Amino acid sequence: MLSTLSNFQAKAVAGNPSRGDVRPKALAHAHVMPRRRSITPRHDPLVPTQSSRFGAQRAQLVRSSWQSNRRHTASTSRSAFGGLLQASIEESIPALLLAGVALRNAIVIVGEGDGVLVERLGSFDRQLGSGLHFKIPIVERLAFNDTFREKVLDVAPQQCITADNAPIKADAVVYYKIVDFEMARYKVEELVPALTNLVLTQLRNEVGRLSLDETFSARGRLNSQLLKELDTATGAWGVKVTRVEVRDILPASSISGALEKQMTAERIKRATILESEGFREAALNEAEASGKSAVIEAEARSTAVVFAAEAEKKRRELEAEGLSVAIKSLAGTLGVSTEKAAELYLARDYIEANKEIGQGPGAKVLFMDPSSIPGSVATLGSLLSDDGKSAGPECSESRAGR
Repeated sequence: MLSTLSNFQAKAVAGNPSRGDVRPKALAHAHVMPRRRSITPRHDPLVPTQSSRFGAQRAQLVRSSWQSNRRHTASTSRSAFGGLLQASIEESIPALLLAGVALRNAIVIVGEGDGVLVERLGSFDRQLGSGLHFKIPIVERLAFNDTFREKVLDVAPQQCITADNAPIKADAVVYYKIVDFEMARYKVEELVPALTNLVLTQLRNEVGRLSLDETFSARGRLNSQLLKELDTATGAWGVKVTRVEVRDILPASSISGALEKQMTAERIKRATILESEGFREAALNEAEASGKSAVIEAEARSTAVVFAAEAEKKRRELEAEGLSVAIKSLAGTLGVSTEKAAELYLARDYIEANKEIGQGPGAKVLFMDPSSIPGSVATLGSLLSDDGKSAGPECSESRAGR
């Protein structure tokens, strides 16, 4: 390239004396004069020789002319090279831009969980997964780009009629995902509108099979039936419906008022029933508690009577035993029979009882048999006399000694 530029510069200088040839005319003639042949060694033209005709002046002139030509040639070469480089860059810019656009169109980057369908000359060629891919510009194009992740379709509220001719508004939320990109691209024209219309149709059909009360109580069954129908219908489109939720069921305003009144009456009825059942349960519980309490009290009283009778029996037995021992002891002491000793005790108790009655704080009028007291005293006297007779001389001696 440098040799070409040098030739170009040389031609330019030769063709344009005003720009290239700036030397004096005499120097130019001197430069183009033919050299004489000499047997002497060739010397540098810048170094003056003894055989030089002009001497030191001519050598100085030649040296300055040579340096000037050298600087001019270098500057001309640089300007020519810069112009050629600029022209080459200007010519290559469109080509570089075209190459960049072609490379950009040839690179395809697919994200994680996404998929791309590539068509070649209008026909399906291949499916691209996540990563870096290349395609042929103009010949191939990206026909379909979507994701394998689960998506949500929110269906707006729609007017529906129940089996008992009640108008309601119902909306649903559908969760779905694309499992086959080729079928989703070539089996249906617009996937989302087609899926929306299908959901609306199935929702109206399923609501029309239920009564108004069933739409509120059997929402789980409605969701399951919608999921089954939609999954079957969208299988041909390469779509899998994973979940369907009926979100809101709104009856008309007139029906809402009637339902509110019905619900109010039902609540009052249930409250009354629950209240009466509560009273009945309370009465039953109270009666049962009273019966159990009476049984427990009767059992307690019976047990107390038994214990008291047993205690009284025991007391009487002990008293009888004590009285028997006392009578026997008295009979042995007085030397009389036990019957006489018992009569003595009875007479004594009778006298003590009358004494206690007379000493009471209240005024009393007691009618008694007049013969009872002397009889009791006579009985005691006879007992004592009998005791003296039966005692014998020992008793007499003892009384005499007294």
